[in-house]
Amino acid sequence: MIATIASRYGIAKLIDALTGDKDLGALAVELVGALAASEDRLGERLAGIERRLDEVLEQRYTTAVGTGLRTLLDAGTTADSRVREDEMIRARDLFREAGAAARSRLQVAIAERYLLLCAVALGRPDAARTALRRLDGAATAALFEAGQSALLLNASVEAHARLDRTGWSGSQRKRDARTAELRDSIREAAGEAAELAGRLMVEAAVLAEGLGDGPSPSVRRLPPGQPVRAAFVTGIHRWEIRPRGAGPVRMGALRVDWHDVRVVKAEQPSPRPATSQRTRGDEFRRRAGLPPLGSDRPRLVSRGRLSGSDSFARAFRRAEVHPFGTLEVDVAVRAEPVLAGPVDVRLDVLGAPSQPVTEIGSRILGRVRTLAAGEAEIRIRQSLPADARAGCTLTVGGLLVFPSPVG
Repeated sequence: MIATIASRYGIAKLIDALTGDKDLGALAVELVGALAASEDRLGERLAGIERRLDEVLEQRYTTAVGTGLRTLLDAGTTADSRVREDEMIRARDLFREAGAAARSRLQVAIAERYLLLCAVALGRPDAARTALRRLDGAATAALFEAGQSALLLNASVEAHARLDRTGWSGSQRKRDARTAELRDSIREAAGEAAELAGRLMVEAAVLAEGLGDGPSPSVRRLPPGQPVRAAFVTGIHRWEIRPRGAGPVRMGALRVDWHDVRVVKAEQPSPRPATSQRTRGDEFRRRAGLPPLGSDRPRLVSRGRLSGSDSFARAFRRAEVHPFGTLEVDVAVRAEPVLAGPVDVRLDVLGAPSQPVTEIGSRILGRVRTLAAGEAEIRIRQSLPADARAGCTLTVGGLLVFPSPVG
């Protein structure tokens, strides 16, 4: 919503309207009115999300946010500058109370969003940057937590645990049906939470531009990724982030700095021996602790498709052909503030599947690295198979996609 208004009027006018420019009173009224309208829907959505994710939404939090928003609306519509400042201070205190009562990352992010707007309106750039940093951290953590909750495997485990806690009794068929219902509800709520967290991150980027942090990135929603293994399906839309200028690109708590992306062409491609692909596959299987290709033939399934490690190794061999050359990549990912949980960081060649062929294979090859909990930065230097497209993508947490500046 803030991003939409900023794109219509410009971020400079939006900031001026928040700070009480009398010539932009109509814009201030429109902004606060839009906030009030969105908050009505947001409150209902948040209550539904937290209930299905088994989170607690404190009454104190709901009351503080609602009262603070009403106070913010009064401040935005008054012509008296002194009354406006007093109302803004009161709204700020209410949103601080809401932040203190928050029980989830998403609740914290919403409270910090309003604290950021109040700080801008009161002409407090120091307080605005503090709220912006906390908003970035909470929204990014909420996005990644939602991604983990939406995983089919994790949602199934959580659904079983909830049934056990309630002392469910009944036939196995009814239990399975109830588990599937709970699992789908958890995944749906996680998807909504991720969508809301992503939009909060976009709004924060727009307001950061208004605070002098340079142009906000270009952000586009992408379809959910399609991993090979069903257990890793999330069904959550991803976000593609491209910089509008030179230098690092920031989204939420993450800053991505592409130090080097270049193609090293193969000097003279030569035909591979007929056995080379099998040799590469056997070597991969040996490193992965798997038996040689063909030794597990009894595991063939009825329709003639290879199961388990046979299809695993053959898919790996198909994915590792280097017909054009290599893409030499040097990229750094920094978290400001640091994240409380680990996040996977993955490099893919442009046009490659949205998920690696196998998680084990990608980790052995070094394509998937982990930004550990509390770690400020990870630097990745990697050679990837390249073709004429000469570019790659960096995917963080499976949900934030940063295309390389080459391509």
